[in-house]
Amino acid sequence: MTGGGLSRRGVLRGLAGLAAIALVGCKNRPQKTTARFAQFGTLVDITIWDLPRPQAERAISRLRRDYAMLDRDWYAWGDGELGQINRTLQRAIEAPLSAPLGTLLQQSLQLSAASRGLFDMRIGPLVELWGFANAPTTASGTAAPSDADIRAALDRSRLHVDVLNDRPGWRVRTEAPGVLLDIGGIAKGDILARGMARLTTEGVSKALIDAGGDVAVMDLQGSAAFRVGIRPAREGEALRLLELRHGETVTTSGDYARYRDIGGRRYAHIIDPRTGRPSEQARSATVVHEEAARADAAATALIVGGVAAFEAICDAMRVDTALLVDNQGQIRATPEMQARLETI
Repeated sequence: MTGGGLSRRGVLRGLAGLAAIALVGCKNRPQKTTARFAQFGTLVDITIWDLPRPQAERAISRLRRDYAMLDRDWYAWGDGELGQINRTLQRAIEAPLSAPLGTLLQQSLQLSAASRGLFDMRIGPLVELWGFANAPTTASGTAAPSDADIRAALDRSRLHVDVLNDRPGWRVRTEAPGVLLDIGGIAKGDILARGMARLTTEGVSKALIDAGGDVAVMDLQGSAAFRVGIRPAREGEALRLLELRHGETVTTSGDYARYRDIGGRRYAHIIDPRTGRPSEQARSATVVHEEAARADAAATALIVGGVAAFEAICDAMRVDTALLVDNQGQIRATPEMQARLETI
């Protein structure tokens, strides 16, 4: 459960390697305006179908401005808002929050409880310890962290955190200094939701946002069905088609995107909050949901929990459409997901 960005300050570093999902087609497509730009350490593709080109390009320009701000402010180790909060929490137990970040952190706590701790934004000390805070997509090292260092980072990642709005303004409060918050396991979903909200404000009614393979769609006119392709495991494995409906987001978490090679052993970037070590329970998890942040957090929780926890986590996090690829490449899918999939 990590974060990053295009430079050293982004929310979703290395997400381009995580692009297990790509737009394949959309039925009944009229004339469209498209744009591609680099943000969050990946390529973001925007497609708008229902506006004259000048108006669509103006909407995309304003969305790019929003995304640049989020890329700066939500990176845990950067100079933006979350980076500053984390530096404050190394020496203090309280820090002020903006309303957008406070809302997301509060939602993160709620989803962490629903996931039974398999998704946890307090994971920052462990992400840092394993070298994924500022590392490139793949990196090599000479030694894994010691057991003692893992225990110390685990202790910091288990400090109690509250997100409060009980006085003018939001604040985060902890039981002791040392907390390091990383929202990489939920941020990309929230970014897609905020992108769709921005486009709606700009008068868009039919659009698609693809952020490094995580896709959100909107069709207020109700005339289009979007079909995206998903490669739910590693390169070379079967591509499948999935139909998305208005207001839905599909996100994937996988062990193939970012990793470190330490002593010839491959360690994926998704950390298990229970053990403090990189997760080894599954290859990938894909979730479809109308709540984009929930889809993102659930995909993280499912890959950490693995096959044994698949049904329980889907139930606890109120996810109906999900699949998991285990370490043997076998797919476990909910009935709702099975009904939407087709192999190509």
